[in-house]
Amino acid sequence: MPAKSLCGALRGPFADPTPDTAQRSAAPDEAAPSRPARCRQPLFSIVTVVRNDKPGLERTLKSIFSQTYTNFELLVIDGGSSDGTLSVIEQSAEKIDYWVTEKDDGIYDAMNKGLHRASGDFVYFINAGDSVYSPRTLERLARLADAGTDVLFGEVVVVSRSLEQIGTRSRITTHNLPKHLSWSDFRYGMVVCHQGFIARRSIVGDYISGNLSADIDWVISALKRSRKNVYYDAPIAEFALGGISQKHLYRSMWGRFRILGSHYGWIANIGNHIVIVLRALLFRTSVTREARTAPRDFDSKRSTTRD
Repeated sequence: MPAKSLCGALRGPFADPTPDTAQRSAAPDEAAPSRPARCRQPLFSIVTVVRNDKPGLERTLKSIFSQTYTNFELLVIDGGSSDGTLSVIEQSAEKIDYWVTEKDDGIYDAMNKGLHRASGDFVYFINAGDSVYSPRTLERLARLADAGTDVLFGEVVVVSRSLEQIGTRSRITTHNLPKHLSWSDFRYGMVVCHQGFIARRSIVGDYISGNLSADIDWVISALKRSRKNVYYDAPIAEFALGGISQKHLYRSMWGRFRILGSHYGWIANIGNHIVIVLRALLFRTSVTREARTAPRDFDSKRSTTRD
């Protein structure tokens, strides 16, 4: 990874007037030097959660370390891995601003640990197995962010366990990402993928516990507080299939139902879920028909060129 500039060693230019007590691990007792006037770049806090996924973490870290934009801090939260994941972390320790390995109460507990340690202007969760789409992704996102921006969001490309690109999430699911995002857009489900959502740290809270769909509650709550949401017209990340919500689908769906009811009202939520089921059935039928009649033609230029 390129050496971080002086700008990269400091807090972002849009940080809260009263920063929290979290310090960058490289110099926890050292007072931060004054920021040069020319430094107008936001600081991204990238949080990566992992447990027993050595190859996934290697892929994720490679995509982060290849970024041309270096004004970020990287926090790795390991849930007590026993498969060699720790060796990957230790080999990259000089490039990681903070890491810890200890048991946790699940993925959202681990993500909260990273959130509590973050000190950047924006927080971005890119967990083991997922990857930042292009080496210039953070650079381009930083250009879009101004002092009034609270959320940066964009598309993700879904990949199989064999890392074959399947398509954008909007194309292969019923969730079409709008270019003008609002919390009201989520009444039919998670329209933005978590890996394509970057929020200002000052507007987010902890993930709720005991719910496998806590991410949708976190995103909706952030959007309710957001002043300005900026769309990024390119993929932000690659999202690997096989997450916990997919492994425990029915628990995740019940958790989603409870969360959406709390935000949109229970009567409306029941009607919305009828629409969700019907739309999913129609989508599955149309996809099956399309697969029988036409070859896949997903954005071949984008899949091979990442500049």
